[in-house]
Amino acid sequence: MRAHHTLSILIAILLFGAGFAYVTSPVVSTIETGEYTSETKTAHIIPVLSNTTVIAAMEAYAAAEPTFSFSGRDFSGLGLFVEEINGLKNRDGFYWTLFINNTLSEKGASLASVVPGDIVEWRYQKGI
Repeated sequence: MRAHHTLSILIAILLFGAGFAYVTSPVVSTIETGEYTSETKTAHIIPVLSNTTVIAAMEAYAAAEPTFSFSGRDFSGLGLFVEEINGLKNRDGFYWTLFINNTLSEKGASLASVVPGDIVEWRYQKGI
């Protein structure tokens, strides 16, 4: 009887832990929308796990997720201008554009502050 009780407790702990991990794990997605048109071709959602800047959230995500990479150029007073995400570079009038909570950011990734629950999205789209 004691072994059955211990096994039941162990199963309950594992189920609770798995449920907690599912609820707290960041959701990251890549959206492909087809041909290069005036619409967005690709978008990346970056998880926000603490009060931070967009660039710090991206750096933390890149450190934890080996399939994610980005690069850019730093401009004095403006911060980092993202020029490439996962090998897709700004070109042919398409640029990586930062949206926070579905609103075009008025600040660059180095200056834009975010908190857990914010949706940080980079859209690869025709220059606006």
